[in-house]
Amino acid sequence: MILVILRLLMASLLIYSTVVASNFAILWLDNKINLSNGKVGYHTNESILRLAFTESQKQFRKLNRLSKKGISLLVERQNANLKRERHGTALNSILNELIYNFTDHNNLKLTSNIWYNGWYIYCPVSKQISGKQLSDVERYLAGVVARYTQEFAIDTVTCQNLNGIGWCIVAQLNHAERAKFNQLARQQEVSQPRDFDEDDEVF
Repeated sequence: MILVILRLLMASLLIYSTVVASNFAILWLDNKINLSNGKVGYHTNESILRLAFTESQKQFRKLNRLSKKGISLLVERQNANLKRERHGTALNSILNELIYNFTDHNNLKLTSNIWYNGWYIYCPVSKQISGKQLSDVERYLAGVVARYTQEFAIDTVTCQNLNGIGWCIVAQLNHAERAKFNQLARQQEVSQPRDFDEDDEVF
């Protein structure tokens, strides 16, 4: 372990010395050109060396910022890829369970295979449903989704008549926190008491 640390320190020192030496060489040549052209320059190598150290420190600070930004972007990209993989795995598991158990749990006949597209799950059924039956299906779907992931959840469930398919239960998924927020917002809209009825007479 100590040997590894020593090697890293030596490598760092070598890199730093190389950068300082490169900066010194560039500044020294630039200074010679300026002096030969009658411009203001440095008359001692010590001044150029100090400037080379200052320039090197600026470069390393800039490199450090860029490295941190690059690592941060790389981590974000890897996290996004992992999230997509988890999303796909969870959706496949959800779909498999729905294919085998949807009819038994909801007493609804499927007219074709259940599928998903992005954040939507489609369950083609033989008839239109609404009210309590649709609410029961929503609770069932929410339970299935919760069994396989905590990252996303059911946002809305509707029964739509789709072209070329017929009646279809469409379940929209969303990030768990966003889905919960949307559901609470819709519940508050429904339960919002009215101040007065349009048919009330004003005396």
